[in-house]
Amino acid sequence: MSSLKLLVLNWVRGYIGHWGESPSYGEIAAAFGIGKSTVKRTVKRLVADELLLQRPGRRGLALPQDRDNALRTLRALGFPIDEDIVHGHLPKAPGTNSTLLPPPALK
Repeated sequence: MSSLKLLVLNWVRGYIGHWGESPSYGEIAAAFGIGKSTVKRTVKRLVADELLLQRPGRRGLALPQDRDNALRTLRALGFPIDEDIVHGHLPKAPGTNSTLLPPPALK
């Protein structure tokens, strides 16, 4: 792993551990004195290596172990967790291209 990837990963872990939320790209860039485009490329590589998770939004970084701990807790509480959903593969509604559930029927 390149030294910048390792530095960014460790810094993001520390930030999330301290603040309880993801840093922005601007905060990461300021911490290392680098540009946001360099941060975006580095984060993209960390996400591809599954060392970080990324969801839409300004503060969308998360740690995989946090997700895994949450899933273990839900399973322990009896919630059925489908592996496809865990990996972001939502089932499609029959006969459509939509991943949304059909609207409830009124009786």
